[in-house]
Amino acid sequence: MSTEKEIRAAFDACDKDHSGFLKGEELKTAFSTAKHEATQEELEAIMAYADENGDGQLSYEEFAKFVR
Repeated sequence: MSTEKEIRAAFDACDKDHSGFLKGEELKTAFSTAKHEATQEELEAIMAYADENGDGQLSYEEFAKFVR
């Protein structure tokens, strides 16, 4: 993903509960939407890497930093 607008649109589309954060199932949806079926182990590794504050969910800022 390249533009801020595209990143925001992808995040918002996956944030199904409109909490402002992506949690496990929403992150899985994000990868499915991008045509990449991630395994549970891959999702856990991504979350561990991208979740900078360790709260078990990705903020928009964490998501954007990861996908850039």
